[in-house]
Amino acid sequence: KKELQQGSRNVYHWYIGKENETPKSIARKFGLVCRDLVRANIERLPELLALSRLKAGTRVRVSQLDQHDDRYIPYSHWTNPEDTSEDIDPSYMMARKLIRRRP
Repeated sequence: KKELQQGSRNVYHWYIGKENETPKSIARKFGLVCRDLVRANIERLPELLALSRLKAGTRVRVSQLDQHDDRYIPYSHWTNPEDTSEDIDPSYMMARKLIRRRP
């Protein structure tokens, strides 16, 4: 059983699937409930089922399974034309609220 690195609660951990691996076998590796793993990845992989055979290189979210993807909107500073949204990790930016002065 693999263990996830303890870190920031706002960072998703991803597993890169091997050819013909299933969500059920990945859930078993990480000690997760398969139904939760499938539900957390269904927006990115709409036809995903517990016994779906994955293609090599498929990214599967294996942490923060109870958080919806729409809670965090990924943004990346640098991308290449051939990159897809699944290939890039989000950037985190800090912004300071501007207080406008009135004349």
